[in-house]
Amino acid sequence: EPSLGVAPKLVQDIARSIVAINRDEKVSVLLVEQNSRMALRISQRAYALTTGSVALNGNSAELLTDDRVKRLYL
Repeated sequence: EPSLGVAPKLVQDIARSIVAINRDEKVSVLLVEQNSRMALRISQRAYALTTGSVALNGNSAELLTDDRVKRLYL
């Protein structure tokens, strides 16, 4: 959880770094993050867990606007 306990300004920097690594180095990134909004904004695909089981999954842009995701995670 790269944003845990980090100042909001640094969270933005961390997110930009993760995106840059993925884009520039062509490296896949598995991001485990409680900051759902940030994670969905910088990823292409997402899995939302509830009590250790996959509750929702799909395209991150679509999940960001999904009412279930908004209600449970945002």
